[in-house]
Parts: sequence; C-alpha cells; structure tokens
Amino acid sequence: MTGCEARFADALACADVDALVRAVLEIEAAVARWAGDTEEDEGGTEWARDVLRSLIVRLGRAAGDGLRDPREARAPPWTRSSPSAPRLRSAGEYGAADAIRAALTAAGLELHDTPDGTQWEPAATS
Repeated sequence: MTGCEARFADALACADVDALVRAVLEIEAAVARWAGDTEEDEGGTEWARDVLRSLIVRLGRAAGDGLRDPREARAPPWTRSSPSAPRLRSAGEYGAADAIRAALTAAGLELHDTPDGTQWEPAATS
C-alpha cells in the first residue's frame, strides 16, 4: 500500500496520468485479493480501501484542475479585489485606469476592449 501511495505521489508530481491510474488500480486489485482471504485480513482490507478512496479523491482534484480553463489560473487578482479599469474610467479616474492597463500588459496579458467589456488573454510569446 505504501509503495502504491509513493508511486501515486511521484506520478502526481510529474503529471503522469497513466502512472496515477496504475497506482489506483494496483490498490483496487489488492483490496479484491484481500477481501477474498478473510483469515489473513486483520484490517488490511479496510485500510487499503481508505487509501484507495483518498487516492481517488486526489486523482479527481488533479483531473478537475486539468479541466479548468487555463486563463482562470492566470486571472489577474484585480478582477476579484480591486476596482476595475472600466469602473475607474467611468468615474473619470483615467490615470488610475491607464496604470492598471499598463501593469497588466507588463505582466504579459493582452487586453481587448469589446462591447461586453475588456477581455484579456495571455500575450503571445515570440
């Protein structure tokens, strides 16, 4: 069990999906074997099931992170906590709005003004 957990942790660190799945399936196979041998169990089956459940949860979290739009991970913090440039502009604070825009551009974002507001994306690298 501990070997499977270690292989799972290594695979997670390397983003090796195949190895993640193999580690989970190894534990599932061990649980099935141990469940059939009630004389040798001594609590090992429940322990293995607990380990299996925890690895499945971690695998699910990793999959969820991989399914997110990568732009969410790079969302600038000002979108959640600071006044936005459009609100500053509408309040006549043009200098502050321009400073936010310049800082975001310097941070590697391309900003596009659209009828729905300012949209952003990671700047193309050359």
